[in-house]
Amino acid sequence: MTRSVKWLLWCLVLAAVLLLGFVIAGPWIAMRGIQHAVTERSVTALMLHVDFPELRGNVRAQLEDRIARDFARRVGNDTGMLGMAGGALAKQVSDSAVDAMVSPAGIMVLLEGNALARGIAGRPLRDADGARIAPVELGEASTRYESTSRFTATLRSRDGSPVTFVFTRKGLRWKLSDIHLPSPT
Repeated sequence: MTRSVKWLLWCLVLAAVLLLGFVIAGPWIAMRGIQHAVTERSVTALMLHVDFPELRGNVRAQLEDRIARDFARRVGNDTGMLGMAGGALAKQVSDSAVDAMVSPAGIMVLLEGNALARGIAGRPLRDADGARIAPVELGEASTRYESTSRFTATLRSRDGSPVTFVFTRKGLRWKLSDIHLPSPT
């Protein structure tokens, strides 16, 4: 091999290693980007790291299922008019809730630990014991790759329930695409 061919091969290997490193580090880059966007209150930066249409669809499906199950549990498994009305109600309620929750402002509120209330009060929120409620730190989550294009970061809510943030890879970029909400108690 000539010297220029060896140099070209080394450049290709280096480029492949750097690309692989970027893809592997992608979920942490996305988590850090989300954390930075929330800290800076930057909707534009948040939109770079969150796939809002997919996130809305995933969270909407969870809420519709929960509302429908709760309705069925309370009134029984009615497949008649009452059951259809319950399904329609579940969809309407979940659509409104998801539109409010899965928006740039809603995600910021979620990750800031009730930032909206803190902003209104003008001071940090306190829990029942008077301790300051800290913002959510995605970097403190337990993380794992579920596949080459799916990554999860799980945090515990204040009551100890797991909340899982799901990141999916599309091309070279990783984005938040689902949040598995804690089970109702």
